[in-house]
Amino acid sequence: MQKILKRTVAVAAVAAPLTLALSGLASADTYGQTNQHAGSKAAMSSSQQASTGGHGGGVSYDQSWQQAGPNGADSNSVHSSIGSGGNGGASYDQSWQHAGPDGASSSATHASAGGNGGTHEGGGLLSSLL
Repeated sequence: MQKILKRTVAVAAVAAPLTLALSGLASADTYGQTNQHAGSKAAMSSSQQASTGGHGGGVSYDQSWQQAGPNGADSNSVHSSIGSGGNGGASYDQSWQHAGPDGASSSATHASAGGNGGTHEGGGLLSSLL
């Protein structure tokens, strides 16, 4: 189970830059991909979305996957954006959950800089340091 999780995390880390690069090469404003699989012992679903431009002129990337099988269930999501919503900042959010026969656990990470989404008034943590 941990081997599958490590592989999935590694693929997700490579998929974000690759997805954004491929959408730029194709001169596309948006990119989306979804996958689902159900078998006799497990089921999984994954989704990737990338976009440029839009309402705030920013760039965003979203990735999520879920799986359930005999050893439990897992869920992971990642969101990153730069300059979306007209705030000029950057943000990153990641969350992971697992529930299985030995218990449950979860993890979440959030980071932002600049714009209206920062941690300090007037432009975020990095703008107060620069």
